[in-house]
Amino acid sequence: MMRLTILAVVAGAALAGQCTSNDHKFWSSYGSTFSNFLTGCAKKEWGNAEKTARCLVNDPESTLSGACGACFGDFEQCAKDQCWFHCMWDPTSNWCLSCIESSKCPGELETCTGFPSDQLPPRPVGSLGRLPALGECSANDYDFWSSYGQTFSNFLTGCAKKEWGNAKKTSQCLLDDPMNKLSGSCTTCFGDFQGCAKDECWFKCMWDATSNWCLKCIDGSKCPGELSTCTGYTVADLPPNPSTSIKSLPTTTMPPTTSTTTTTTTMTTTSPSMSTYPPTTTESSSISSTSPIVATTVIPYGKCTSADHMLWTSYGQAYSNYIAYCGQQAWGSADGTSKCLEKSGLTSSCSTCFGDSVQCGRDKCMFSCISGPATSKCLSCIAKTECNPALYKCTGYQPVDMPPAPTGTDALPSTTSAYPSSTISPTTVTVTTLPVVSTTTSTSTPATTTSTSTPATTTSTSTPATTTITSTPVTTTSTSTPATTTTTSTPATTTTTSTPATTTATSTTTIATSTTTTMSSTFSTTVTSTSTTSSIVTPSAQGECSVVDHNLWASYDQAYSNYIAYCGKQAWGSADGTTKCLEKSGLTSSCSTCFGQSVECGRDKCMFKCLSGPATSKCLNCIAKTECNPDLYKCTGYQASDMPPAPTGVAPLPVSEGVADRESAVSQPLFI
Repeated sequence: MMRLTILAVVAGAALAGQCTSNDHKFWSSYGSTFSNFLTGCAKKEWGNAEKTARCLVNDPESTLSGACGACFGDFEQCAKDQCWFHCMWDPTSNWCLSCIESSKCPGELETCTGFPSDQLPPRPVGSLGRLPALGECSANDYDFWSSYGQTFSNFLTGCAKKEWGNAKKTSQCLLDDPMNKLSGSCTTCFGDFQGCAKDECWFKCMWDATSNWCLKCIDGSKCPGELSTCTGYTVADLPPNPSTSIKSLPTTTMPPTTSTTTTTTTMTTTSPSMSTYPPTTTESSSISSTSPIVATTVIPYGKCTSADHMLWTSYGQAYSNYIAYCGQQAWGSADGTSKCLEKSGLTSSCSTCFGDSVQCGRDKCMFSCISGPATSKCLSCIAKTECNPALYKCTGYQPVDMPPAPTGTDALPSTTSAYPSSTISPTTVTVTTLPVVSTTTSTSTPATTTSTSTPATTTSTSTPATTTITSTPVTTTSTSTPATTTTTSTPATTTTTSTPATTTATSTTTIATSTTTTMSSTFSTTVTSTSTTSSIVTPSAQGECSVVDHNLWASYDQAYSNYIAYCGKQAWGSADGTTKCLEKSGLTSSCSTCFGQSVECGRDKCMFKCLSGPATSKCLNCIAKTECNPDLYKCTGYQASDMPPAPTGVAPLPVSEGVADRESAVSQPLFI
């Protein structure tokens, strides 16, 4: 018995005083940042002692000894065992920390490290995935941001707003500015600061990043302390709070760090001739522009390819349930979920987006999602967080293109093929133009055109093919009457009479063609068709929106107004997000930008009035008193009477109207 007691004392002594003075100096240099990193490691490793210790020691910035790291790993394991119920939702809450402090864990940590409680790391105020480097900003960096004062803060806010608070992209935005003189390592500190601010105060800052509500939240969070640690400067020496947001630094006497060159680009196009068919297309328009080119790093819009989009679309609801299945199998871990999704054929980069989104949902809505990731309680909670907007930003796709909400948690069905195989027989197409006798009249009164085609003989062993001839409009606006196609087995004569609109400068042309199609050498069909095209010369609008843009929103009428409101809501009122959403309907990029800027103007000017929705009378009345609508009319080139009406709701474009998909929306013309 005495021998066992002696062995126990020796074993306890061997575990005492495992941390050296260098270890103490290391964690003291980081202050609460070390505590936040310790919490982040424990959270990542679910409180496992060995894995938490390994996380601490293996960080690139860590100089903690292995023996000392084991003490902190054991401490987190003890905290999990003693206070798991108190800490499962938030390990930095007072409820959790009070439980840990009253347990045996702090005493065991003192014994293991050899340092008293007042020399151990302080309470955590958040969690960190990695340790920031110490003192990354030089005296030159300090001189640079000090020379701009609050203007630098405004530019930093502008970069963060543009990049949705993404740390790496915000840093890149700072670096890419022509007037920038910050070092790369120093910009990383400011990028991480904005990423921290987004995570800690996204709800309070989502409408206005310079409001007192937002700035007070950030000032009271862990973010300023982490920025101070990373830069090596005190909070008092750091840039002040912003007053607004700007997109670039103003030019000063300081030389830019990136080279600027000037280029001139000329494009020439010639209008098509109306005297021949097919029209001889020579494009006409001369554009001369001079613009500065700054060396920048091009960042792709999203990480998911069109092949990824085709994959999840081919499965439909089944793929949403598979994402939920992967998340559940991986306990909400980003890495585990990503690896599971990759097995379906999704690219690694795209899988990472969904993995990060699943982990975001787990971290933000753990309590609401305990009953399952497909429950309404869970989905409603996630919808209120930044998880979905971050997913859209990462993938590069808007909500209408994403997998639907899950209805269950199921593996992908083995009988379903994402890319069904199909056999396409070789097809030979021969087009022959037959002689045509046509009369064309150009006048301000209705004109009659008669076209007689040569006799055609048809021999068919199967259903005749249908030929559709689409004529290219000569001018900006084109109105086409439906083509009439006649297929017979005996000689046939086709007569078409068209009545174009009574408009000055109206041209009507009748074309007859015969198309012979041979498929797999099994049958041949001759089709004689007559089509009539009327082209009306219309002056182009004086603005960013073309006549085609106007015809597009006019064709949808009220539905398009509700779609603009829908895009704005999906993009949280962001100009860029709203613009990209509108482009999917076929609206040109320049015209979409006008509406995107108008939506952002309304958000910034009438945020509180529009909290209940962008289609409420309270919101619309507020916007009507601002400069947002006049600016929109000026940008588009259209007056109020020609614009979409006020929205009555928030809804995507009806599918029955033929909304173009992501790939074809901008490549195929819309004929209204």
